[in-house]
Amino acid sequence: MIKIKLKNKTLKKFILFPIYLIEFIISFLSLIRFLKKNINKIYFIQLEGGFGHTITTPYMLDFHYDKDWILIFGFSKHRHNKEINKLFNNKIFFIDITFAFFLDFKHKIKLENFLKSLIFRILKIKINSIHGNNEKITAAPYNKNKEYLKRLDSKFFWIYHKTNKIYKLPSDLNEKFTAKIKKFNPNKNKIVNFIIRTKDTDKNFALKKTGMSRDFGDINKYEKVIEFLVNKNFKILFSGDEFVFPESLIKFKENFITLEDTNFKKEEYGIFAGMCSNFSIGPVSGALHYNLLTRNPSLILDCGVFGYGYPNSLISYKKIQVNSALDLKKIFLDFFYNFSDPEYIRNFYKNNKTEELNEDELLLILKEFIEIIENKKVSVKPKDLEINEGIMMDTDVNISSVWLDLINIRVK
Repeated sequence: MIKIKLKNKTLKKFILFPIYLIEFIISFLSLIRFLKKNINKIYFIQLEGGFGHTITTPYMLDFHYDKDWILIFGFSKHRHNKEINKLFNNKIFFIDITFAFFLDFKHKIKLENFLKSLIFRILKIKINSIHGNNEKITAAPYNKNKEYLKRLDSKFFWIYHKTNKIYKLPSDLNEKFTAKIKKFNPNKNKIVNFIIRTKDTDKNFALKKTGMSRDFGDINKYEKVIEFLVNKNFKILFSGDEFVFPESLIKFKENFITLEDTNFKKEEYGIFAGMCSNFSIGPVSGALHYNLLTRNPSLILDCGVFGYGYPNSLISYKKIQVNSALDLKKIFLDFFYNFSDPEYIRNFYKNNKTEELNEDELLLILKEFIEIIENKKVSVKPKDLEINEGIMMDTDVNISSVWLDLINIRVK
């Protein structure tokens, strides 16, 4: 891999593009060799997708095709972790398409079609597109909304309720990770994967374009949450984006595990955090998809993507002014169905007043989550809001009753 450090971004892109293009050609030649060694499989390609899709798509293919599939996935240095392949018996080939970072979805589909045609000419192998029509890869029968059916989310989350499979670490990673856990957690306390997402700053293109942030906010506002976890004897494993510990949290340092503590590579550490924790806390993030593999619970705090959800999770959103449960249902469905439309999202945040949860509210929601885990407390379900379709139905996400109280919504 070639690395060049340049301050001028325009110059950097100009220089790096041909280098990335060469890396793509080398990667394609490696793909041809890989396919020659893996014959008589069902082949798929997906060039568009974030880190979460490197979990959800293989998870979906495992459910439908067991061991008989191969996935060609579009890899970008800035978005993906090749080590995830170890969780799926190395059935994923990451083709380097970093050169195509500027392409939108439609043009990446055209690139997919070009590669499918080229591979067929060379190897006479048919490649199926994950984004195309497939008789097995379908949405749940109760989903009828055309916008939702265009999204891959409609194809994989509902599977969670059709299987009990728990994924295991390969022996080499299991041995390495177990040794670290014994070192940093000798008392065998429960481990929390605390996911940090700091990408959405006011310099972030998506935030500027839509007004919607998916970041975690100021780490200082989670001091009470972290202190509560420490007092409950949880070991806190920080993952995701890099951040600087504020002085207010240094006093809890002996209860923390960080990348620097383990000496793992960043890619290995991400898997360590996702697969070796007992539950996760974080914003909407690809890293939360590990709970599909472990079936461990997760808590989503201060989510700005209204109507989103994950299986076996408790979710809270940013506070929003609504008049009734019926209005909230409409927001949940409309927002997610139009999630891919920047203009809709921009107008939504322009016309609706939202507010971040404060530190006391975050703590109350955490306590609710712990009570659900420890005491099997009954939570609010999508059906309680008369939601019978979409991602909330597919995931059967738990909606925080504390959050509903904060926005003055009562559910019968």
